[in-house]
Amino acid sequence: MLLSKGSVKLRSLGASPFVLTLLAGLTAAATSGCFFVDDGDDGDHSHWDDDDYDHVGDDDTPPPVDTIEQVAIQPDRVLEAVPGEGVGIFVEYGSGGKWHVWTTCDTFTSKSVCSFSIFASTRDSTTLFSYASDRTEGFDTVTDLGDGTVELIVDTDSDVDGLWLETTAGAPLTLEVYLDGQSAEPFVYWVSNDVIHPGAPDNPIQMVPTLP
Repeated sequence: MLLSKGSVKLRSLGASPFVLTLLAGLTAAATSGCFFVDDGDDGDHSHWDDDDYDHVGDDDTPPPVDTIEQVAIQPDRVLEAVPGEGVGIFVEYGSGGKWHVWTTCDTFTSKSVCSFSIFASTRDSTTLFSYASDRTEGFDTVTDLGDGTVELIVDTDSDVDGLWLETTAGAPLTLEVYLDGQSAEPFVYWVSNDVIHPGAPDNPIQMVPTLP
């Protein structure tokens, strides 16, 4: 079940005590061993396999790359939603390069669990400084896949599961999202121009921070 637009609320980052609690939780994760640092030493993965494309004459041009649609995301805006009341993948960006991606499910009505697979990617490993799980438990996992990509796999019911990322300030973030093995772009929420946007136009989608 999609969340109704009225059930997702917007708040300013600077004025919200709830956000201060989340930021304190991130610090706690860093001291408890749940915070991970990407050293950026993942080798060079910029090459391509000769078998992945057809040669045209002697031209060694790499295979074409599909264009990823971009959307703007407004810094320092926080979304609220009641866990268990609807399916959502919420994306927030804090000034300075702090991203927060979190999930909810419609467990109260569906009596089921939402299995999310989310891939969050920066331009390359040098733009991803660190990452941390947020309120995950059980068999939930956060995995560094290299090249600036972090995978979040969670089973969400009446709780919230999420991921924190610290990147180069202003760097875009590409998200690829799946729910129960199916493309989940209709469930993505983010803020731009103080407007909550329900549903991404494509999957994957690249979110580009605007100026504060």
